[in-house]
Amino acid sequence: MLPKRTLIFLLLILLAGNRLAAQTTCTTLGQNPETAFPVCGTALFHQGIVPICGGFLMLSPCPDPSGVITNRNPFWYKFTCFSSGKLSFFITPDVLTEDYDWQLFDVTGRNPGDVFTDPSLFVACNWSGDVGITGASDVQGGVSLVECAGSGVNLFSMMPDLIAGHNYLLLVSHFSDTQFGYTLSFGGPGNTAVITDTIAPHLANASKASCDATRIMVKLNKRMKCSSLAANGSDFTVNPPLATVTSATGIGCASGFDMDSILLTFNQPLPIGNYNLVVNRGSDNNTILDICDNGIPENEQIAFTILSNLPVPFDSLQHDHCLTDSFLIILADSVQCTSIAGNGSDFSITGPYPVTIANAAPAYCLNGFTRQIIVRLNTALIQPGNFRLVLQAGTDGNTLLSKCDTASVAGSFIPFVVKPKPFVDFAVPASLCLPGALARFMNRSTISDGTENLFQYAWDFGDPASIPNNTSSLKDPLHRYTRVGPFDVSL
Repeated sequence: MLPKRTLIFLLLILLAGNRLAAQTTCTTLGQNPETAFPVCGTALFHQGIVPICGGFLMLSPCPDPSGVITNRNPFWYKFTCFSSGKLSFFITPDVLTEDYDWQLFDVTGRNPGDVFTDPSLFVACNWSGDVGITGASDVQGGVSLVECAGSGVNLFSMMPDLIAGHNYLLLVSHFSDTQFGYTLSFGGPGNTAVITDTIAPHLANASKASCDATRIMVKLNKRMKCSSLAANGSDFTVNPPLATVTSATGIGCASGFDMDSILLTFNQPLPIGNYNLVVNRGSDNNTILDICDNGIPENEQIAFTILSNLPVPFDSLQHDHCLTDSFLIILADSVQCTSIAGNGSDFSITGPYPVTIANAAPAYCLNGFTRQIIVRLNTALIQPGNFRLVLQAGTDGNTLLSKCDTASVAGSFIPFVVKPKPFVDFAVPASLCLPGALARFMNRSTISDGTENLFQYAWDFGDPASIPNNTSSLKDPLHRYTRVGPFDVSL
């Protein structure tokens, strides 16, 4: 019997190994939620080849003891609902004897990868084990939003209700381990949801994107097709023609199919001045196209300006108004961390009495830049007064330097106030007689500017056994002690 048990053990190892091998990370664009195809509701999507990968479990309402509900040989599609209603779609295999499955998720406000961990994103599914055309259609016999795995299960689910403004992901899973493709189409009888963006494509704005003015960033009014952008930059010219666009890069196109920004590079710096960016039909014979192949109008123009590199303004800080031994300077834009003199000599303080700075440092550095600087003093500012934190050239020979090496203006200052600090005092009888000792506490706190009427009080009578009567917010409170002290009273 020993040889038989050994053979069974080896067989189990082989089966486990095959199951693990079936879980393969997908690397083709469109085969992960993060790189999903953007959808135009009026278009047909044909996927000619389906690379074999995936096999990771998907969360669904279906019981799945055998682990067959997976992102097997998947492709993902993303879309937004622009008008609420019911959604109909069809997945037609190129070979009708193939088994395709699907699941729909509502990912509004979520990361795409959450579909693997959060069951609340589920909208509808069909994991039927039968072959042929599948999808969501009441006309084709869909009666439930949930159709689970197994033979004889309805290939069509009922049409899900989409919500305007919500974002969705559709997983198409190819259970048959071939690479034959399919066609995905949206719409049909009973479909009332609108997933086609009717906003016309346009340029939104353009701005300088490099210190030497050899690049500008173009913002689009919505996401558009990466594939419609001519890499040689021929979709754009500038007027006056003081430089030529030599390349165009869609932001995010290296890891997806759509973009909302384009980085243009010129053959030489653009001089300071006003320009128009002009849309052309590029060398690919189109302008920039939206997801539904509508193009930005040819000859559309948008104005932009090339300015001299501006210094980062010195205009905001945080500090304790009553006791100041440090400041947090908050800048509107990033400065170079290395331009901050560690001895604090980029700053000085003027006011009613002398103040010396001990040191200064970036609150944090990200890629060599920061927007926050901590300035520490040798001694705390206790006495009240009006002060100025003044920017100056430090021992490193400069003030704060921007990303483009432009120095912030020496002599710039930020005013701040150190407010008077209250002198806390109160009186209480030196001794009390039990039982039922009633103590009257008399507030004698003062402040040099005479604003005692603005005080708020927080008494603690040191008598925790009397909770909730152990504290008070009155100016001159009473408290009854029912046991022998002493008691530590604080205000």
